[in-house]
This record gives sequence, structure tokens and C-alpha cells, in this order.
Amino acid sequence: MKLNSLVSALIVGGALLAPHALVQAQTKPIELRYTSGAPPKGNPWVMQIERFAKEVDEESKGEIKIQPFFASQLGSEQDTVQQVARGRIDMGGFSAGSAALIVPEMGLLVMPFYFRNSAEFDCVLDNHMTKPVTEAFAKKGVQFMGWSEVGSIDLYGKKPFMSPKDLNGAKAAIYAFIEDLARQGRAIILISSELPEVINLSTRILVMRAGGVVGEVQKRDATQESLMRMMSGLDIRPQ
Repeated sequence: MKLNSLVSALIVGGALLAPHALVQAQTKPIELRYTSGAPPKGNPWVMQIERFAKEVDEESKGEIKIQPFFASQLGSEQDTVQQVARGRIDMGGFSAGSAALIVPEMGLLVMPFYFRNSAEFDCVLDNHMTKPVTEAFAKKGVQFMGWSEVGSIDLYGKKPFMSPKDLNGAKAAIYAFIEDLARQGRAIILISSELPEVINLSTRILVMRAGGVVGEVQKRDATQESLMRMMSGLDIRPQ
């Protein structure tokens, strides 16, 4: 595995052993919803999830069906990982950053320069982290299932990034790069949940909730409060 490439698979603790599930198994298949932000076709995440669903179906002899929902149909990772913890969604695959909303210590695994190399990162995950991570999620009522490799994040610059301080100003440089492309007339799609970032960089904003577009706002009309109302579906107003 590579730094920043972690995906944690979660399932609601005890769901497969709940009494109502055992009764249901005698009449019709148990259907479990699996949420993922992965695009619906042509990528390794979907292949892994579909293989997992097929194996569960075969091992249970058709008594348990996994129903995948791709492309954040059930909501963003930040929303759905918390719905899994509350039992509103049965299971899903999440980045370590989103999983950290349930177990904050997960955020350590995606810190730049935290590990010396990929081999050390693999060793830590495979031999040392699974047990404490499983126990930490269990305390939150969630069963941790395992790790999955889905890629890596690379940083490019005019000079090497050799220490955390070398990253100072990197995000500002990214913003400047986006703005320069826009000035050239390039079309840019920015996906973000950081409202100041969205308002500052966008000319037209589409708001999505529960897998669908619920609103469109021009930059001149956008405020954090109006976007939050559309994102949540609640009447949120400043005090």
C-alpha cells in the first residue's frame, strides 16, 4: 500500500447477527446496502465491491445480498460513514480521512511523512494496526472488516517535499493554478465540501444531497448559509 491510499471497509456491528435478520433469513434474502463514492463503472473499487457482493451471495447460498450504491448515491463519504455508525446504512467503503470522523486516530494514517516508505506503511497495517483499529471501531458500534489499496496521492513541485514545512503554501499554489487555468478559458470541475473554497473558486455552484442535485447558485448569490441550507435540507440561519 502507499501513503494516502487507505480505504477502510466498515459494516454495522452485529447487523448480521441481529434477531430480526435471523428471522428474515428464513423467509427471504437479507439485503444489505453498501455505500461507496466510487464511479459506477470501469475502476478497481467497483470491481472489488462487485466481487465481494458475489462472494457473499455464494457463501451464504443466496441468503444474503449486498446491494452496492456507487457515485455517492446515498450521500457524501462524510455523511454516509456516520450513517453507517448510526445503523442507517448497513455497510460501505471509506477513505481513512472519512473513517477518522468515527475514530479520529485513523487520520494519522494519511499524514504526510508519517511513514518512511511504502514498505514500512504496509508492515504497520498488515502486522500491527488491524487489531487496535478493529477494537477502536467496535467501541463505536462498528465492525471493521479490512484494508484495501486503491491508489496514491502524489505531490509535484519545483522543489522536493522533504519535510512537513516544505508543504507550507502548497494549497495556495493549487488555488493559483486553478485560477490561472480559468483565466485561460479552461472548464474546471471542482468537487469540495469546504464552503469558503467553493465560493472563492467557483463561478457556478451545484449542490448535491442524497445522490442528486438539489440546487444551483451563481457565485454572486452564494453564501455559506444558503449553501448549508441546500446541503442539509434544513432551515439553517445565522444567529
